[in-house]
Amino acid sequence: MENGLVGFYALLVSFSLAQAASHHRERVAYIHETGDKMALLIRKSELFDPVLKERLKPYFTQLFVMLLGKIQVSREAVHESIDKIEVLDNNLDTYLIEYAKASPEKEKEVNELMGLIEQMEDVYYRLMYSYHENTPHLILFILVIFSLLIGVLMGFINKIHHNQMHISAVIFIIISFLIINTIHDLDTPSLGFIKPSFEDIGDVKESFDLYFNKR
Repeated sequence: MENGLVGFYALLVSFSLAQAASHHRERVAYIHETGDKMALLIRKSELFDPVLKERLKPYFTQLFVMLLGKIQVSREAVHESIDKIEVLDNNLDTYLIEYAKASPEKEKEVNELMGLIEQMEDVYYRLMYSYHENTPHLILFILVIFSLLIGVLMGFINKIHHNQMHISAVIFIIISFLIINTIHDLDTPSLGFIKPSFEDIGDVKESFDLYFNKR
């Protein structure tokens, strides 16, 4: 019975850990892609009309605040952030449409800019939603119950055999605690200790400061 429980527990742990690691890798990929899209957008901005470039500055500034700020704890917070970006995007679109009407020769440039912004925001939206794509809580609950049952069973067997050494049970409990917490942290970057690195986007912000704030 002990071998069967441990085997099923190990299988469930392997599945949960692989799924949590996959979610983490997916978030990291979204961060890299968001950084790439923003870097391209900023480099393109260097070729734009100075008036248009100046209008893009507050848009990028607010976007970096959202990107490099705290990870949204709840789905409601994600939707609030998306609403803020939508407002920001709509205001910029309104300006760009008026700009294209006033300067027809810049229409192609404006269309390219709007396309790049849409691509970048699409990846960022997926990143924010991925913060709450995690292993079902029921599976984590089952893992906790199984670890407790196996711990009780190991203690019971040790008592039957009059074994005064409980090192195996202690090691099992410590390992189970670390594994379950690792799964939780990989799945919940807003609360756990394992957080995705935003170094790429930080580097892009440095490029933004260089391009937009140079004299």
